[in-house]
Amino acid sequence: TVVGSATLAWVQQQSSFWVDVSPETLEKTYFKELKAGDKVNLERPLKLSDRLHGHCVTGHIDGVGKVVVVDKQDEFLKLTIELPQILAADIVQKGSLAVDGVSLTVNECKGNEVQVMLIPETLHKTTLGQKKEGDFVQVELDIIGKYIKKWVKA
Repeated sequence: TVVGSATLAWVQQQSSFWVDVSPETLEKTYFKELKAGDKVNLERPLKLSDRLHGHCVTGHIDGVGKVVVVDKQDEFLKLTIELPQILAADIVQKGSLAVDGVSLTVNECKGNEVQVMLIPETLHKTTLGQKKEGDFVQVELDIIGKYIKKWVKA
C-alpha cells in the first residue's frame, strides 16, 4: 500500500519502485501533486492470517482532506482536517478513519472538520508528523460503517 492507496508495485529496485496508478486513483488522491523525493507511507498488504492492529483499512481512498490546524501538545500532535461535506457526514466521534493509510481514532468531528491525535509511535513510523497547515491528506472512511450505511438504506 502506498500512502493508503491500493496500488500495486510492479517494479522494485533496492531503493525505489514504480506503480501503476489508474485515472480513478489520480482523481481521488493527491498523487498527481507528488514529486520525486517526496516521502510516502509504505505498508505490505495484510494477510488473512495476520493480527489486525487498528481497523480494517482497504487502501481504497474516498477523497482528499486538507490539514487546517497542526497543534503540538508535548510529544503528541493534534491535526484538524477539513473534509468534503459528503465524507464528513459519515464520520463519527471516536470512530475510525484512515489518514494517508494510517488507522486513527477520530477525537472530535464538527461540521466538515475532524480532529485526530497522533501518538509518538505514529509520529515516528509515518509521515503524518511532517504535515503542515495547508497540506493534503488522503482519507478512507471506515469500511464497516460504509457497509452498515448501505444496508440501512436498502
